[in-house]
Amino acid sequence: MREHFAEAEVVELTLMIGFFNMFNRFMDALQIPIEAEGEVNKIRRSVRLDPGKVKGHLEGTLAAWPEGFPEPDALAP
Repeated sequence: MREHFAEAEVVELTLMIGFFNMFNRFMDALQIPIEAEGEVNKIRRSVRLDPGKVKGHLEGTLAAWPEGFPEPDALAP
């Protein structure tokens, strides 16, 4: 990982992973639903994808795809 990310980026990734892990455990322990049941049901209905819409989305994404990406360390202050 260190060959791809700066020290500060590794620390930030570790912190965020730990935060989301803690948040999920906290919500599970207190039996707090993250989403209302109605919202979960909307997601269940949305898994039936229209192949034409998916193809259009992917074609648009591919058309806008950049030729290159900056190196992670180039973005660090």
